[in-house]
Amino acid sequence: MGLNDGRLAAGYATGRVTGTRRVGGLVGYNRGALEAAYATGPVSGALEVGGLAGTSEPPGTVTASYWDTDTSGRAASPTGGTAGSAGQGRPSTALQAPMDYAGPYAGWSVDLDSDGTADAPWHFGTDAQYPALSLDADGDGRATWQEMGRQLRAGPALAAAPAADSAQVVLTWTAAGAGAWSPSPAVTYTIYRAAGDTMETVASGVRGLRYRGGGVEPGGASIRTR
Repeated sequence: MGLNDGRLAAGYATGRVTGTRRVGGLVGYNRGALEAAYATGPVSGALEVGGLAGTSEPPGTVTASYWDTDTSGRAASPTGGTAGSAGQGRPSTALQAPMDYAGPYAGWSVDLDSDGTADAPWHFGTDAQYPALSLDADGDGRATWQEMGRQLRAGPALAAAPAADSAQVVLTWTAAGAGAWSPSPAVTYTIYRAAGDTMETVASGVRGLRYRGGGVEPGGASIRTR
């Protein structure tokens, strides 16, 4: 989200975010309220860059909201607004280990429908996953962790080497574990290449653990699951 000038409660973002100014893992520019939210994706930019919010200005507030300092690449976030309005950084283990409304998530029972009663919108998975929203995405009448919880503790380990018989590059990677879900989802891989401040897609929908092609330099690729 670029600008938040309302209330964003019980939300999260896990994707990569890049930009120039006011770049945040969840919100770029916060003038509203962030509550019970987190971000885990890599964040990069030039000015006012934060793991959760790029910048937060009055009357912006952030309550019980976090970014992952291990996966975001951001050890700190800009200050602004009221105290703590940039959110709080936590390592992956601190955000994954709680399996209930405890620890950093003690205040995450929030009133989402404005009926005066706190709701419990989260599933916490295991101590190897981040929290996910309870959502009946498949319409079977049951809201389960799996329907919003297809998250990995760590991405596949990627290796690259020049092909012996051509100018192409051979990429190989370790398999993403999907054992936390029942039934296990089909896993495909998307390969990206750094192009200045942006990421270009080299290949998507890859089902195996190997890719061979041109236009990728060893050390210049990244991979994500889908």
